[in-house]
Amino acid sequence: MSAYVTDRPVFQATPEPDARALPTRYGLADERAWLRSTLPGEFEAASAEVAGVLARHPGFRPGPDTMADAIAVRLYLGALGDGLDAVLRNGEPGPQVPFARCVSGGLGRLPAYRGAAMLAAGLTAADLAEIRQRRVLTDWGFTQALAEPHAGLSGGTDVLIWSLTARRTRLLEPQDDHRADDRVVFQPGTSFKVLDVDEPGPGARGRLLLREVADDELDRDHVPFDDLTAAALRRAVEQWRSPGLPTVVGPAALHRFAAVPGMFPGMPTG
Repeated sequence: MSAYVTDRPVFQATPEPDARALPTRYGLADERAWLRSTLPGEFEAASAEVAGVLARHPGFRPGPDTMADAIAVRLYLGALGDGLDAVLRNGEPGPQVPFARCVSGGLGRLPAYRGAAMLAAGLTAADLAEIRQRRVLTDWGFTQALAEPHAGLSGGTDVLIWSLTARRTRLLEPQDDHRADDRVVFQPGTSFKVLDVDEPGPGARGRLLLREVADDELDRDHVPFDDLTAAALRRAVEQWRSPGLPTVVGPAALHRFAAVPGMFPGMPTG
């Protein structure tokens, strides 16, 4: 993680292709071989549990490649994945890239989530003003959010995201303090349009409203769907306030839901 410190928000730059966590046109054979040879103990420890999941889920076809990618997701969601996203957001080549590409391959086979998701971050009014001017945020790590809120999240600003392609990870969640039952994960390179900003104030939390957008939407200005999505996100907040079963998020996983998409990992989050 970078030691870069600033009083202003810092936005991620687009990394070179060899530093991106998405599978390439050459497939994942080299990355899977790297995973098996570099993390043999962790790979074997997770394989039995993951094999049981794959056997019960029709979306997965049994095979060594499917298995390797699913194990990568399980390892990423657990202790081994702590800090991976911060390194990816630095945009430099390294051993994090083959691991992350296997994670990306595994996520692609998990159920998609369409709807409202949230995380919480420490953002000032000045931070939010700069984010509003940015208009689009692109994250080169995996963006993690929750499909249901959790009272244990820190940070004074709720980041609300309308998801189109995030993946539900419940099938492969670890069985320890890193578990988060309502976690959804966006692939690296996902872009989010800034819809609206509510500044934090005395006794009031801030809000940042985002909509996941496809590449062909990046050059578009305001469209009617932006207003519809912002309204849907605000309705989701009101629905979340209704009493219900609490979302289970292990204490070791809470910090995963504090990273604003597209922000540099050196940004303060106080």
